[in-house]
Amino acid sequence: MSELPTIDGYVDLVPIGRGGLGDVYRAVQLATGAEVAIKILRDVSDSSAAWHRTRRELNALLALSGHANVVQIVELLELPAGPALVMELAPGG
Repeated sequence: MSELPTIDGYVDLVPIGRGGLGDVYRAVQLATGAEVAIKILRDVSDSSAAWHRTRRELNALLALSGHANVVQIVELLELPAGPALVMELAPGG
């Protein structure tokens, strides 16, 4: 996570994690003022194993949408570097 990305509609990006699929940032959504987590996927193409794992993760989160113990998806972004998941921020991991 060297250079901080610029994402329309989001400000104050701060790196908070790095995993096998991508980098995670805390950010503020301009439209709502809410803090969110943005997971920017790296090395992802439509046919990659990483993208298939991410689609499974996204489908699981969407299927459990509304459950009090599951992080909610805010939106899916298509960035120049690839897809990114915007989720509610769960402080403490």
